[in-house]
Amino acid sequence: PQNHRMPTNAARFSEVACLLICSNWAIARFPLRETDRRSAKLKHPLGQTNPGSQWLPVHSCDERLHYPAVRSMAADEQRGSLGRRLSGFAEAPDAWQNSRPIGERFQPMLPLGGGTPNSSRPLLCPHRYEHHSENSMPAPDFDQLPPNHVEEDATVTAVTPENAAEILATLPSRVEAIQQEVGQCVVGQQENTAAILYALLSYGHCLIEGVPGLAKTLLVRALARVLDLDFKRIQFTPDLMPPDITGTDILQEEESGHREFEFIKGPIFTQMLLADEINRTPPKTQAALLEAMQERTVTVSGRTDQLPEPFLVLATQNPIEQEGTYPLPEAQLDRFLFQLEVGYPSLEEEKQIVAGHSFTPLQGLRPQLSRRDILLYRDAIEHIPASANVIDYAARLVRATRPSLDGASTSVARWIRWGASPRASQNLILAGRARAAAHGRFNVACEDVKATAPMVLRHRIIRSFHADAEGQSADDIIQQLLAEIPQAATGRG
Repeated sequence: PQNHRMPTNAARFSEVACLLICSNWAIARFPLRETDRRSAKLKHPLGQTNPGSQWLPVHSCDERLHYPAVRSMAADEQRGSLGRRLSGFAEAPDAWQNSRPIGERFQPMLPLGGGTPNSSRPLLCPHRYEHHSENSMPAPDFDQLPPNHVEEDATVTAVTPENAAEILATLPSRVEAIQQEVGQCVVGQQENTAAILYALLSYGHCLIEGVPGLAKTLLVRALARVLDLDFKRIQFTPDLMPPDITGTDILQEEESGHREFEFIKGPIFTQMLLADEINRTPPKTQAALLEAMQERTVTVSGRTDQLPEPFLVLATQNPIEQEGTYPLPEAQLDRFLFQLEVGYPSLEEEKQIVAGHSFTPLQGLRPQLSRRDILLYRDAIEHIPASANVIDYAARLVRATRPSLDGASTSVARWIRWGASPRASQNLILAGRARAAAHGRFNVACEDVKATAPMVLRHRIIRSFHADAEGQSADDIIQQLLAEIPQAATGRG
């Protein structure tokens, strides 16, 4: 056509040809990096009405397909720093797999021009689309992908009410193995280790309280390694700001001179987050965790990103330090499923701690559970039934903490200023399901509710002045309630 202008410079034309060849090879050989995923688009060249047509990546003219970018990807590959690889090619070239780092979900790979995922044709990796420039194409609707599209976890057994009990049959032995592995570097924390596992399997979070030097941080790091989860730590300080946790937009300039804002993810984008000394930062920064803990999303500058699954926040605080601290507000305390107390070890445990001291305590720990195992167990636990009498016991126990209601316990009413909310009743059943599964039972019993009640209620009860004056702690009040509230309903409450 007359309006089509060919390059007049032969060298330029050769460079463009080489560029296209190299870029197509690089796309098929290397899945795009995190910074490159923003520029990738999908185009359906033959129209949306043809389900068997190809899906090809299209890049804007000013983004990341020039030769230096291809060379940079090759250099990253040689250095071993490229996060996503095509694994298994040498062993099974007809069944390529899209391996990815823990904590990131990517769409599975699609063959060029249709076919099945086991086809030997070159594969493309359509990634999750997080950002587009004004002139870019909109993100594709993955619900309209071709019929040969296979979901990421298609190889994982689908959890149903019929096979949930069979899936959970192996959980007790796995929990015991995790406790033994963690016990190699953390002495005397078997109950807290199990409680953190209950929270992980119940979509919950834990607040760990104890004086310095009791291995709170070591316990969290050991669990992250044994569970094979992506782990990040935030040291909360008075000058910490919300963008230091969630991330922020940074103005980036391309080699072509084009500028755009790029979102740099903060440390909250992980699977296990240690919020160390969370009460040392102001409430404004503490509140940055609220959305992540409840909705499992992060919203910055009008954009919302989903956090990886599983997502678990383990926050620590020092109960004896008062200067320069900001007590967590009740609204944020209520977001934690458990508050765990880490006490002093016994004499025998302390001698074992001293004798087994090591400067590299985590070096010998081996993973005992995978991310897919965790998600599978978590989905199966949702199918564990809770009978009406167990739900009734949990509701009556929580209502007894509210001094203004008829069902309140008269003996402890003077010690409580505000009681627990209905979220506590829900959490008693959720935690009871996880505990029952870990003990090899496929039903929630009242003993599960009773065992998890101190961890669920101790940070949800606001004590009165009389409790402080009489030296009644939250655990003392809960034990009094457990002794008074019968497991079987005896009357109207």
